[in-house]
Amino acid sequence: RVGMGPCQGRGCRDIILRELSKATGKPVADLLPGVIRPPVKPIKFSLLVADDDK
Repeated sequence: RVGMGPCQGRGCRDIILRELSKATGKPVADLLPGVIRPPVKPIKFSLLVADDDK
């Protein structure tokens, strides 16, 4: 999904908007860009999959 990678949409948003513009024939200015929303609090992935049964 766009915006879910390491750049959080900061690097790919403009590229995606240009591609959507080409595909739809609409000017980039008419497309609604996504909102850059960084995680509220970064956590390690290992904490999400930690085994609580230990």
